[in-house]
Amino acid sequence: MPTIMCDLAVNLPRVSRLHGWDLRSAIVDPSRIESLIADGAVTIIDDGLSISDGAEFLVPSVASAFDAHLAHSVATHSRAV
Repeated sequence: MPTIMCDLAVNLPRVSRLHGWDLRSAIVDPSRIESLIADGAVTIIDDGLSISDGAEFLVPSVASAFDAHLAHSVATHSRAV
């Protein structure tokens, strides 16, 4: 499985190792990922996370769940729907 979101998938353990993250804390905003899974936009199988066909426009939302700086940002942006 690819390691970057450009491929619409990510191998969580590999990316965690590359960046020195604890796998359990790699997803900074688990509720965002859980919501996307519930909507069918994201699938987690084994150690991989992938974006479903037709949900490519949600890549920024998925990527933001990994952004440790976003939670502390005071800037506001349009939300992806």
